[in-house]
Amino acid sequence: MINRRDFLKASSAAAVAGLAASVVSMEAQAHTLGKLFKGASGGRLYESVDGGQRWQESANFGPECQIVRLYMVGKILHAELAFRGYSFTLTSADGRKWYSRG
Repeated sequence: MINRRDFLKASSAAAVAGLAASVVSMEAQAHTLGKLFKGASGGRLYESVDGGQRWQESANFGPECQIVRLYMVGKILHAELAFRGYSFTLTSADGRKWYSRG
């Protein structure tokens, strides 16, 4: 038999885990450089030159990284990544070669 306190702790942990799973499943996207970019699970970035009909992997940031956001500043593509509770941003002029800011 489980007491009320343990039940509440377990149910709140399950709710947080469910929320985290739904956030992780969201895909970051950007349209630029004549291409559509999409972040996928496992830190993979895909590009499409035909409006999303076919996709090709353009970068792999590693299975520990989550692509949180893709956005443009001028002609530079930015990828905001999360890694073990930290976040950082990489930049690219072509979606294939990536550099850290600063």
